[in-house]
Amino acid sequence: MIGKTLRFARIVVQAAVMLALTALLLATPTAVVADLSDTLRGWMLFPLAFGGMLLAVAFWAGVTLLLGRVYCSTMCPVGTLQDVAARLRRMVWPRSWHPYRYSAGAPWSVRSALIVLLVMTAGLGAAATGWALMPFIQISPTDSYEHIVYAVTPREHHTALRLMVAAGVNLVFIVAMGMWRGRELCNKLCPLGAGLGALSPMALMQIDIDTDRCTHCRRCEDVCKAQCLDSGIGTVDAARCVRCFDCLAVCRDEAIHFTTRRHRLSIPMLQKIEKPATAMVRPEDVGLDAKALKKSKINNIIRK
Repeated sequence: MIGKTLRFARIVVQAAVMLALTALLLATPTAVVADLSDTLRGWMLFPLAFGGMLLAVAFWAGVTLLLGRVYCSTMCPVGTLQDVAARLRRMVWPRSWHPYRYSAGAPWSVRSALIVLLVMTAGLGAAATGWALMPFIQISPTDSYEHIVYAVTPREHHTALRLMVAAGVNLVFIVAMGMWRGRELCNKLCPLGAGLGALSPMALMQIDIDTDRCTHCRRCEDVCKAQCLDSGIGTVDAARCVRCFDCLAVCRDEAIHFTTRRHRLSIPMLQKIEKPATAMVRPEDVGLDAKALKKSKINNIIRK
């Protein structure tokens, strides 16, 4: 029950943030709209990070150390687009949908490079490092979504052809990745995801699988868009888990929990076995003549 509640709460917050941001972007520019937009963007982490507002960065770092990557599942508009695209494929083309399976994440060399890029972008600003690498690397998810909205609904001050083409390609890329690969874009190409992923394994609250209760039905792995859950051995890659809580909602055995405690097997599958002592066996104990055995060894040596 708690799993479905957590998932429902995540969807409500995710939808509210997405709708509010979209409404403010489409609204007629006024002083009130500008103030509301700045307030909402203030919680989006990246616009403030680009402006040197380290307080917001510290806030989300603290939230990640407490709950994990909840920012990715609630506040990130690009992540929401991917979730919508994944859901849309299941609804429109159900026969083409296939369950997700655990896959290895990006190597640490790639993650380290993305974190370096994240630090450079935060220090130099999005204009210096961001759009040169778009659309295939999401430097600022919020800014990316804003450009997409402006490209779909162009205005007088947002009609540059280069901007519209880049935003259109970006939208197609995000939707395609979401439909066919779930949240892989977040874990392999997003510098912000790499940065939060470096903190998430140290979070106080973690997704934990009770292997004593798990029946390995793989329902949890089927819905894991981050492809970070391995039901075969009962582990979750905390660096890639975006805390969507889909796995908790579908588990019929109540084997998955969002908890501070890590489960230990009540009957460990791997136990230390003492190596039995080997006794010295004499030839006469097994009915062999010592002289005959020695002669046989000498003959074998001569033949070789």
